[in-house]
Amino acid sequence: MVSKVFSLKMNNFLYITLIIISVSFFEKKLQAVNYHKSYFGSILSGQIANYNNDSSLSAEFFNYAHTINPKNKEVYNLSLMSLVISGNIETAISTIKKYEIQFGKKPDDSVISNFLIFINEINNNNFKKALEHLNNSKSFLITDKMVPILKGWLSPTLEQGVSALDKYEYKSKGLALSNIYFHHLGLIQYYHTKKNLSKKTFEEHLEIFDLEKLRTLYFYFNLFSKNNLDDKYISSFLEKYPNHSFSIYLKRNNEKIFKKLITPKQGISEALYNLAQTLYSQNMYETSLALAQTALFLDQENDLVKYLISMNLNSLNKKKLAIDYMKSIPLNSYINWNAIINIAEFYIDLEQYNFASEYLHKLEKSYPQKTEVLYKLGELYHIQRDYKNAIKYFSAAISTIRVIEKKHWYLYYSRGMAYERSNKWQLAEKDFLYSIELSPEQPLTLNYLGYSWIDSGKNIDEAKKLISKAVKLRPNDGYFVDSLGWAYYRMGEYEKAVMELEKAVSLVPNDPIINDHLGDAMWRAGYKNEAVFQWNRALIYKPEDELKEKIKFKLKKGL
Repeated sequence: MVSKVFSLKMNNFLYITLIIISVSFFEKKLQAVNYHKSYFGSILSGQIANYNNDSSLSAEFFNYAHTINPKNKEVYNLSLMSLVISGNIETAISTIKKYEIQFGKKPDDSVISNFLIFINEINNNNFKKALEHLNNSKSFLITDKMVPILKGWLSPTLEQGVSALDKYEYKSKGLALSNIYFHHLGLIQYYHTKKNLSKKTFEEHLEIFDLEKLRTLYFYFNLFSKNNLDDKYISSFLEKYPNHSFSIYLKRNNEKIFKKLITPKQGISEALYNLAQTLYSQNMYETSLALAQTALFLDQENDLVKYLISMNLNSLNKKKLAIDYMKSIPLNSYINWNAIINIAEFYIDLEQYNFASEYLHKLEKSYPQKTEVLYKLGELYHIQRDYKNAIKYFSAAISTIRVIEKKHWYLYYSRGMAYERSNKWQLAEKDFLYSIELSPEQPLTLNYLGYSWIDSGKNIDEAKKLISKAVKLRPNDGYFVDSLGWAYYRMGEYEKAVMELEKAVSLVPNDPIINDHLGDAMWRAGYKNEAVFQWNRALIYKPEDELKEKIKFKLKKGL
């Protein structure tokens, strides 16, 4: 339902985003002009940069190609799109102005250029012109579903603004996207100096609270309840979510002065953020990133937009750039806690463990009893095979929990893995069993305990049951299927083992352990030539030294 709503008219933008330009070298127009080879090279390089999610580089190449041949509309649109995604909104607007000077204004020429003209008017506080442009544009980047929100902000009077908002399709309470309507209604009322009415709208909307309304609670706190933790809605949040990062923000002495002057520019930025967040949740990262960059252009102090940009960049595997955006979020921002945790995670993904450790230990000093920080430190040490410290921090994280609930299964699972790697099996087994007791349908724990029993030749039948349950819960997980195949191997059912392990290898082709397991099963099933092939294949994928020596021995002696 949501996907269909916000995918409308996004196809135009995705077309611009994903289009592959075919340039004909035999086109008569191009033959008549002496184009440098760098023109075609820039187009090709821009395509490659787009494929690699390098929007800054693609913008550079497409913009260069556009300056050589400004008549090529596809290159023009790709240039604009790449500039927007990379955050170079000013350059994109400048490019449009140059294009209009050279070729004249053409209404509805391009969804991206129309959108940027609109954004430029907003940025210059020309709200009347922005509204006229919005009304006159037949093709516009923003889906029709969000246009009433934009018009609500641009309307000169509150009555006209509310009238525009009423055309928003999902304003009925209870609908998934109704939060956007009530959020902006309260803000628009505040902008038109109807503060009591605005406060009432916020309070009615917050009466039934869920975390989807956190942004609304943020505005409510800063506009109407600053430093009043006894407020009904603030105290209710603190009671229900005592360990939430927003609770930390509420409790501390926040010196940042919130700008209580709400403007249409800020409102439009907020609306673009809302849409970008929705698209991010649908894995439409490039489109979400473009809208988020535009939202940030209009409101540089919107830290949540910086956070969303970073998360999009991370999803596009641009972790270093994602870290830069996270670092730009100030310490006194309510999203800063999440930003620091993500910075550490991104550094872990980059295998830059020293930087990750630096950020996490800073948090530990400030919040020594914070479960999430202690757990992340445990993860960090576990990845580096420092299991002693991993156990220390996992145990510390567990000690912060007052009431153990189902959701805490992962703490015992993680510590169990660290115990198992430290050859402390009894402690590991105890943690795994308790983790399963907390969450019986959690496939990770089911598989890990089952595989550990199988590998040690213990509780084979029960282990097979656990693993079979894990595979049923997650049938396309090659590691779980490998565990099931290895269970059959340990039970002496070699043909079944081969069948399952072949599935596992097809799901995870480059894992040395799974390939080694398949080689063992094939050897026992009588397929010795195939077994030798699998063992050799396992060596290609760089197994750890201990496994590597075992495979070399099997290649010489067999099983």
